[in-house]
Amino acid sequence: MHSGVARWFTAGLATLVLTGSIYLLIYPPYEEIPTEGPGRIPALERALRGDLASARRWCDLGDALADAERMEKADLCYKRAVQLAPGNALIQIRAVNFRVIHEQTDQMLPIAKRVLELTRTYDAILFSYFDRLLDDPQVVIAQMRGNREALRAYLSHAIAGKQSAFAAHAWAEVEKSGWADDKLAASYVNALVADKQYPEAMAAWVRYLGNRAQEYPGRNLVYNGRFESEPVPCVFDWMIQNVAGATVSRDGSGGQGGAGLRIDFAGTHNVDYRHVWQATLLPPGKYRLRASLKSDGITTNEGPHIVVTDPADSRGLAVTSDPVAGSQDWTPTELTFTVTDHTRLVLVRIARKPSIKFDNKIAGTLWVDNIEVVGQAPLPANRPPRPVQPGASPAS
Repeated sequence: MHSGVARWFTAGLATLVLTGSIYLLIYPPYEEIPTEGPGRIPALERALRGDLASARRWCDLGDALADAERMEKADLCYKRAVQLAPGNALIQIRAVNFRVIHEQTDQMLPIAKRVLELTRTYDAILFSYFDRLLDDPQVVIAQMRGNREALRAYLSHAIAGKQSAFAAHAWAEVEKSGWADDKLAASYVNALVADKQYPEAMAAWVRYLGNRAQEYPGRNLVYNGRFESEPVPCVFDWMIQNVAGATVSRDGSGGQGGAGLRIDFAGTHNVDYRHVWQATLLPPGKYRLRASLKSDGITTNEGPHIVVTDPADSRGLAVTSDPVAGSQDWTPTELTFTVTDHTRLVLVRIARKPSIKFDNKIAGTLWVDNIEVVGQAPLPANRPPRPVQPGASPAS
C-alpha cells in the first residue's frame, strides 16, 4: 500500500521546459482551484505535480484529502511539507494545526518544538494547545528545554493563566538554566503570594537573590532596607506606586550610609498615602522594627509614619510609629509588635492619614533609611491556633 502511495506522489512529474502559458494551462494557479467539490483534489494534484518542492502545495492537498477522509495520504502530504520547509514557521504551524485537529498530539509535539525554535510569533497558539492537550508539566517543559526565549515566554504565560504547577516547573527550568531576571522572578514570586503560597514564594525569592540577599532574611527580615539597590516590583522588595501629590525616588546621597528613600509631598493634595510597602513572612513571635527618618518642612497635622500590619486582618496587627512633622535631622524610630499564629504575611508600609483640617494639603520632604525587622522571642509552643480570617490582597 505504501509503495502505491509513493508512486502516486511521484507520478506525472512535469518537464520544466514548458512555456509559461502551457504551464498555466496544465497547472492552474490558486485562484482557479475549486474551493470545494469533487474537482478540488484533482486540481490540487495537478498543481502539485508542477511544483513538487512547494510545501504550501503539499499542505493544501493534505487538507483537501483530510476533508475527504483520505487520512493516510493526507498524513503523508503533511510529512512531506514539514520535510521540505524545516525553516518555514508558517508551514510548520500549519502542520501543528493539522495534527491538533486530527488528535495526533504525539506527532504534533516535535513540530511545535521546531516552531518555538524558529519564532515567537505563534507562542500564544502553541501554549494554548499545550494547556488543552497536555497534563504533564514535564512534557510541556521538554518542548522548550534549551530554548531561552520560548521557556521564559511560557513561564509568563503560565503565571498569567494561574497554572501554578506548570509555572513552578517552568520557573525551575529557567532558574536552573540561569535565564531568570528581576522582572521574571518578581512576576513568579508575586503570583505565588497571590495564590497564598507564602513559604514557597519567600524561598523562591531568597534563592533567586543569592548573594544579593546579604543579611536578608537571616539578620534582617526586611530586604533592601537601606535602599542600596533599585527596588524590584516584587512584594518582598519595596513596592512603590506613584500617587498625585507625592513623588518617590531613591536618593543616592540622601541616606545615612549612601542611598535612601525620598518622598516629596507637593502641597497640592490631602494625600491618603500608603504607596511604599514591603511584605515579609514572619513566624509567630515578638519583633522589633527600627528605621531612621529625616524630614524637611513637613506640613499639616497628619505627618508620614511607618505602620506594620497584617493585610488580612488589620485589627489583629496594626502598629504605627509617631508621625513626622516639620524638619528634623536623622532620627531613629522603633516599633515592637507581636505576630500571632494566624498571621501569615506582614506588611511594612510608609503611610500618611488624610487630615480633617482645612489646611490639609501636605508639603515637605521625608527621607527613610536603615529599615530592619529583627526577631526578639518566639511565642510559646502549643498555643491553640486562632481561625484564619478571609483576607485582602497585600497591596490593599
